[in-house]
Amino acid sequence: LREFDERMELLDIANALASMHKHWNYDEEPLKLVEAAIKKEVAKERARTAEAAKWASYEKFPGNVLYRTDPAKLKSVGVAPVLFAHWKHRLLYECSACHDSLFKIDRSSRDPKRPSVMHQGAYCGACHDSVTAFGIADSKENCNACHSAGTATDKAQIYASGPEQRTVLNKIGLKATSIGGSFDPVRLKDGLLPVNRFGNIDWVALKKSGAYKQVSTAKKMAEGKKEAARTSSILFEVPDTASWIGPVPFRHRSHTPGIECATCHASLYGKDLKAAKGFTMQEMAKGESCGTCHNRVAFKLADCMRCHTNSLSEEELKSILKRNKAE
Repeated sequence: LREFDERMELLDIANALASMHKHWNYDEEPLKLVEAAIKKEVAKERARTAEAAKWASYEKFPGNVLYRTDPAKLKSVGVAPVLFAHWKHRLLYECSACHDSLFKIDRSSRDPKRPSVMHQGAYCGACHDSVTAFGIADSKENCNACHSAGTATDKAQIYASGPEQRTVLNKIGLKATSIGGSFDPVRLKDGLLPVNRFGNIDWVALKKSGAYKQVSTAKKMAEGKKEAARTSSILFEVPDTASWIGPVPFRHRSHTPGIECATCHASLYGKDLKAAKGFTMQEMAKGESCGTCHNRVAFKLADCMRCHTNSLSEEELKSILKRNKAE
């Protein structure tokens, strides 16, 4: 985008000079050349943004992650980008099963996820080993199960509605049983995942339904050394200019189950609360701090009142402040 802006700035200058040249010398050729170059650049940029929008649509639902880091190479070998259905795996495993032992929760990290590395048991290969889950090199069909973005099979990775979703959920139920967990779509209303007003999975409602029990493969948990879940709350106040929307009471109780403290501290936040820098909605929208999960695999930032609230009672407010002071 920056290169496009810089080229357009230069072409704007050239356009002004060519316009003056036409006025002074009655010569239209330089202006025609510049206008043609401008049209060409605009067309290229429109094509680029259309292509970007097409791929961005695959992450429209929080819970789908698109891996398309080297489009030219993928195209040269005839392989589609990977559409990772994070929401499916979240129904089966606790967050700690993968984060941060297999994958950094900060998506901006540029760890190589080459097939050759996965074949050695790293990243996806830790589970897709032909035992826990299908092997990544067992057959061409298995390749297509992941490399599905833009193909006829990609719909199975997006939580559709009605019969399509029920078929996927029934398969997840069978898989959950085979790995020691459980998932019973019968407990869900109409056998479908609960959704919020934006049409995205309501994980809080899903947890309350008791429809599933996740599995954790984290070594600490397997050895019975699970970290004690924190129950403290932190009150994030807002500037006076935004007081109408209310402060944000962050509750560890709703975030810590199945998540190790180190997953967020200190990769996303400082270990010491006093040393942690403030963060803004703009930063979150770029995928930082809370935006690492929200907007991506948890509810969207646009659902403002899920975090901001003006309904805190005096009793709860005092309790939050008291706990903050104690910590």
